Amino acid sequence: LNVDVSNPPNPTLPSLEGFTIVGSGTSSQISIVNGAVSTQAIYSYRLQPYATGDLVIDPISVTLNGQI
Repeated sequence: LNVDVSNPPNPTLPSLEGFTIVGSGTSSQISIVNGAVSTQAIYSYRLQPYATGDLVIDPISVTLNGQI
């Protein structure tokens, strides 16, 4: 895959009913091992519930090179 690691794709968050996002951050890492390059983008979200009971976080998706 050919991805610009300086501008990784943003994940699409599902409805976070019952939660408020109180913080978020991103980081990236590039590794070269035996000539093989790998990249990693890490997205962190801090959620605070505002409702009681069972709260569900649906899957998060990312579109990369036209694929979800």
